[in-house]
Amino acid sequence: MEYGTQKTKRTAIDKIFNCLTTLVFLAILLIGGLFAAIYFNPSLPFNPFPPPTNRPEATAVLNTATPEVTFPDLWTETAVPTLTSTPTQLPTNTPPVTSPVPTAMPYSLLPGTPAFTQNFLNDQGCEWMGIAGQVLVGEGEGALDVWVKLGGQLEGSPIDLISLPGSVPGYGEGGYEFVLGDKPVASENLLWIQLIDPSEQPMSQKVYLTTSDSCDENLLLISWVKSQ
Repeated sequence: MEYGTQKTKRTAIDKIFNCLTTLVFLAILLIGGLFAAIYFNPSLPFNPFPPPTNRPEATAVLNTATPEVTFPDLWTETAVPTLTSTPTQLPTNTPPVTSPVPTAMPYSLLPGTPAFTQNFLNDQGCEWMGIAGQVLVGEGEGALDVWVKLGGQLEGSPIDLISLPGSVPGYGEGGYEFVLGDKPVASENLLWIQLIDPSEQPMSQKVYLTTSDSCDENLLLISWVKSQ
């Protein structure tokens, strides 16, 4: 009797487990079906997390309207000043522009000089080159209140010499002389000569010279006379 009773109980338990297993299997099928339905149609009423009904469009719409810019009045055409071609009137009392008048010098060149000639005061012939002449006050009198200054350069060598009128009387009253070398050398506007007083103030205009390389022109005569 006990074996029959136990068999009956076991059969009842097995049936319960079978029913539970069936219910679990059906529940799995139901849940799977619900997930599948929600996956393919998220808008179903039994979806616990339905998508929002007012979802905005993914594409952003840019506002292409151009804002209206208002410039101040100074940018308007009427605010631009108008240029006129009216000339400016100069004052009527403007003093005229005048060029300075050169001051007359006490001494000027004797007419006929500078003049080329051959060396005649010594026996060196063509192996000599110099500048000489006279400084005259008038009536054939030599001037002793001025100096003769020779400046510039010759063959790349600077020239800065002083000679006293009357120091070389072989050229006459107020005679002077500059010895420049042992041969004649041609040059143009490289040497200049001028009379100055003992304080080195100019007593004549500065005269630029031309020299010759000819033996017949190795002496340049330059004489001065006091202006009247």
